Amino acid sequence: MKNILTYFIFIFSMNLYSQGSKISGNISLTNSDYTYEDLTILLVLKDSVITGATLKKNGYFEMLKKANDGNYDLKITTTGNRDFVIENILVAKGDDLSLEILYPGECKYIKMKKPKCTQNHFDNIIPIVYGFPNKKMMKKSKQEKIFLGGCNITGCDPNYYCKTHKIEF
Repeated sequence: MKNILTYFIFIFSMNLYSQGSKISGNISLTNSDYTYEDLTILLVLKDSVITGATLKKNGYFEMLKKANDGNYDLKITTTGNRDFVIENILVAKGDDLSLEILYPGECKYIKMKKPKCTQNHFDNIIPIVYGFPNKKMMKKSKQEKIFLGGCNITGCDPNYYCKTHKIEF
């Protein structure tokens, strides 16, 4: 019995003095379509979820577990939208990390009257259509008159597709 009690005290003290780093921060919403209650925050290492975060109504979050040193991704998810990922967050042993995040970030896609590819040409450009495709949309997609963008949208998605360079912009 004495050995078991000593074992549990040893394990508890190891967890107490582990050199993990606390990750916390603030999220500022840049789009009024979202609320803090809609967001889920995850710390990911090589496609495995390490821990999640509690999110307060003012945007403050703190990971539920401390993270060991390494290179992580921070994934913010909402239902029905693409994941917002901040890649390569370096966590150093024993150093706490505080992040300031704009969600969903500033939109880099603008709607243009005459779409121009990022490679400086105006031809072979088709619109990107989002949502669940019907038969008419599927037919237009096969004819390469439209490009299907998928069902998950963020509110800041590419508007055009260049068939020549196979890029969205």
